[in-house]
Order: sequence, then C-alpha cells, then structure tokens
Amino acid sequence: MQYDPNKWPACWILELIAQDRLHEFYTSGLWLRARARALRNQHRECQRCKARGLIVTEGDRREDGSVVHLTVHHINRVRERPDLALMEYTPGGKRNLEVLCDSCHWHEHHKAAVVKYPERW
Repeated sequence: MQYDPNKWPACWILELIAQDRLHEFYTSGLWLRARARALRNQHRECQRCKARGLIVTEGDRREDGSVVHLTVHHINRVRERPDLALMEYTPGGKRNLEVLCDSCHWHEHHKAAVVKYPERW
C-alpha cells in the first residue's frame, strides 16, 4: 500500500502535527481503542522483555521497588507514517504497534549513541 498523506487518518494526523496538537491524537478514542486492542493481542506483556525470556506485565514490581508501566510503541513513527498510526500491523504484515515496558520504551527512544574513535595508526 502506497503512503498517501491525503487519505485518512494521515491527513488528520498531519494537520494535528502542523498545529502542534499531536497530543489530541493520543487522547482520542480512536487511539485509545487501537492501544487497548494491541495490549489485549500482545497479552499485556512487554514484547522486548518477552524476547529475552522474561514476562513483564503492567503493575509488576522491579528489584528496585518501582512499578512497571506499559506503553504501546509505534515502530513506524507517527510523524513519519501517520497512515499507520492506528494499525497494529503494516499492510505487509510487520508489527507496527509494540507493547513495551517503560524501561524498554525509554531505551528505544534514548539509545546510546555509537561513539566512533578515530584510528590511531
């Protein structure tokens, strides 16, 4: 499927971005339903932790005593692919919405920059 910024929901989301009102997308009933569907389909488990053999769900306690919160993460960023913003899977069948614990979500958005050292020869 070709990306078309003039089709809904892309046009609506692009308008919100242009007006610096993207928060309205994340509080809309459409997003809340898509989010709830992704949470249900992915069994309310962090998919990155699950891939490492851990089961991490909402409300679990970490070793430091903090409580786990889950986020539904857009693999294809909303600002880059607003047409996929409400889709759990892309038309090609790849996951677009991924349930992540707050820790994995933080690491996704704050990956350590690769430090390149010049060769010393």
